[in-house]
Amino acid sequence: MAGKNLPNIGILILGISIHAALFGTNYAQTQFEIDQSVIYDENVFRNYLEIPDWITQTTAFISHSIPINNSQLRSRYSGNINTFNDFKDRLFHIHDLGFSAVMPIYESLALHAGTSFQIRKNQTEYNIYDYANWLLNGDLIFNKWRSSFFQIGYHFRKKDFQNLPQFNFEENFVYLRTRLFLPTRTTILGQVNMATKNYTENQTIEELIITDKVKPHQGTGQGRRRGDVPIVSDTAIVANNLSIPETQQWSLQIKLAQSVFRTTGASLDYIRRFEPTQGTRYLSGQEYAYTKDDELFDDPFTYASHEWYFTVTQILPGDFTLKLNASLADKQYIYSAQTDSLVQSGIVEKRKDTQFYLGFSLDKNFSLSWFIHEMNIYFSYFYLINESNDPYFDSRGKMISFGTSFKL
Repeated sequence: MAGKNLPNIGILILGISIHAALFGTNYAQTQFEIDQSVIYDENVFRNYLEIPDWITQTTAFISHSIPINNSQLRSRYSGNINTFNDFKDRLFHIHDLGFSAVMPIYESLALHAGTSFQIRKNQTEYNIYDYANWLLNGDLIFNKWRSSFFQIGYHFRKKDFQNLPQFNFEENFVYLRTRLFLPTRTTILGQVNMATKNYTENQTIEELIITDKVKPHQGTGQGRRRGDVPIVSDTAIVANNLSIPETQQWSLQIKLAQSVFRTTGASLDYIRRFEPTQGTRYLSGQEYAYTKDDELFDDPFTYASHEWYFTVTQILPGDFTLKLNASLADKQYIYSAQTDSLVQSGIVEKRKDTQFYLGFSLDKNFSLSWFIHEMNIYFSYFYLINESNDPYFDSRGKMISFGTSFKL
């Protein structure tokens, strides 16, 4: 297994070497970090089949800072490789190169600006998930008072799917954020967002069927079909609403954080996403791409939602950090659930999901030598339930991960 991963690790080393050659490695201004984790995911495809697999994630990160007068310039590169034990053709790697600057404008006003470019590459069988992503952002922070600050920002993002151009898009994102610090050691954060998504490829057809991009599951013997759940094809992905050129969505966020004791803290986060104004394009029958921002599998522009996130953080003896996490999300999708009973009866019912997860994480930092500044070990356990009126997405399963990281 280790020998097979050597070419993939070499890709990360190459990315770090290129960054170091271009931007220097002054040790006082440069940070290196390497992270290695192993994950057991009981539902690796996030669908009704509930098929498990082991995933190994390797991440390398390097950043370089350059102070100029009162400003700070920073460049960074990160590379991530994901290998799967059973479904080896799902291997993919992501590379991200970015630049940012912090520039004071007035005594209490600062500009944060940056740009980044990211690519994802998959094996041939899953190359519909290949993409190139470009981000440009500018944020103004007003920080006149010690107890509060205001922030306004604009982000532009362009994402191209090399083998699925019907979903290439440009996104404009504007937000207003404020944060208030109270004498009770309470922090209140409020944020309002407005985003527009414009598809760059105009289409006149309503449906596109892709049958040669994703291999069917073979030889696992682990798929479970509960009751008389209709069988969904594993070889076809259907793209819908391709004639829709653009959409818009508003959302808001409220967060409360409280320091309870000297070593205990808690936070409650509420997010409200409103229904997109024009609908949006979406895929059905696809699989989870195993990345945080997966617009093809669960695009935020396809649903309205109420989402709650609760976290308790406890510092334990020995400088261990324990976090307890729980979340509940109620999602109302803009498209119909794909169920045989509904189709046969002629009833059009929109997809509805209730997602719940509960888990914890435990980690510890170690200060080491002059060469390895810090080592972190961590373990986490999460259990995820997704109840849906669309049987394809009705699933549950646990995720266990452990790993270590080094800061050089």
